[in-house]
Amino acid sequence: MFGEYRTLSAKPGYSYTYTDGWTLSANPVYSYTYTDGWVYHGRSRYSCESVIRIILAETSLRSTVQREDALNNKIRAAKKLADIDSNSSQLRQLKQLEKELEKLKKTRADQVRTLYEWECMLRVGSLRRGYISVKSNPAWYLREELVEDCISRGGCCSRDCGCCERRRLSAKNGKGIGHCTLECMCCIHDQGSEFTAEEKKDFNGRFGKMLRSNNPAFLLRITNAYFSKPLFWKIKTKHK
Repeated sequence: MFGEYRTLSAKPGYSYTYTDGWTLSANPVYSYTYTDGWVYHGRSRYSCESVIRIILAETSLRSTVQREDALNNKIRAAKKLADIDSNSSQLRQLKQLEKELEKLKKTRADQVRTLYEWECMLRVGSLRRGYISVKSNPAWYLREELVEDCISRGGCCSRDCGCCERRRLSAKNGKGIGHCTLECMCCIHDQGSEFTAEEKKDFNGRFGKMLRSNNPAFLLRITNAYFSKPLFWKIKTKHK
């Protein structure tokens, strides 16, 4: 069963499970050594940086998509106010929001290309096949490991709003779909205010450091969720 991690090692390992009560099958799991910077999937080894770059690129894209959604809501609210009382201050604010939205759209397009480039750099093998298989499921991000991560971070999965579940229905071409980032509108409302630019930079920097830490626990957990397809999909939400 997916999620049964082996002891961390520089050598590849296998998790053995009975799939039908009779047949014993071997499922590749990750092992890791921070001394040479490789992550192992089955009998193949991959540079840690090759998977970290994909995770960071996907996270950045997800953050931009959520920021864009929040801005669209602000613009709709500003337009309603402008229809009621179109003073110069409100029109100026609306124009500023629309300008920021156009800039974000360009950023999103650039991040989609960046993610695609890093995906293309992932060499052919079991890791690439696993990644493609995982992403073929529109609800891939609702697997238990990532839901638990969102809950632990205080995201929407820790509340009854259901935002994370609905995102798979609204993501643009399936890109940028996933759990809450610092730009999640619902999370911002729940905490009372947005994080400052400096705070966002600090949080994002710490996330990168966690992935590159000499303690591989976090990297292995996230990498398995992104790159290793389970024997069966166990989608978890707060309500199930």
